[in-house]
Amino acid sequence: MDERDDVKMEFSTEEQDLQAKVRDSESELAKLEEDLYAVDVELAQLAGQARKFEALGDVCRSLEQLEELGGADLFWSADSGDVEERLEAARDRIRVHNESFGDVEQRRDAIMSKIGKQNFALDCLHYDLLDAMEREETRRNEWVVERDADAIEPHMMVMPWQRGQE
Repeated sequence: MDERDDVKMEFSTEEQDLQAKVRDSESELAKLEEDLYAVDVELAQLAGQARKFEALGDVCRSLEQLEELGGADLFWSADSGDVEERLEAARDRIRVHNESFGDVEQRRDAIMSKIGKQNFALDCLHYDLLDAMEREETRRNEWVVERDADAIEPHMMVMPWQRGQE
């Protein structure tokens, strides 16, 4: 007979309830980790574009400096249209990119906070489950007979007021 046949784990209803809660909590944690991965991918895409927008910002600052020095006509031709309008459109694109980057970072921070709370709740459930398992084990071992009682040998009772074993 195999050793596994002798040991059959029976779980109390409290343990079963806690195990169900642990499974639910773990699935919620897995969902949050998937959300975090998706946000990290989005953040990586925006970070890949960040260098372009930094360069665009540098160009805008250089053109503004050229304008302040009175040399804008060296770069812009007379038929270029409204120079300030173009610079403002470029600044708006930079601002939109930075705002979207900030929004994604805020979502990531919110997900990280939820993951932290979920991990704490899962830890608490694990401790509760461990306590329940220990209580059940104690209950199972409560009435264990370790050996048979031996017959008690008869012995003479001597009372202090007796004389001469009457």
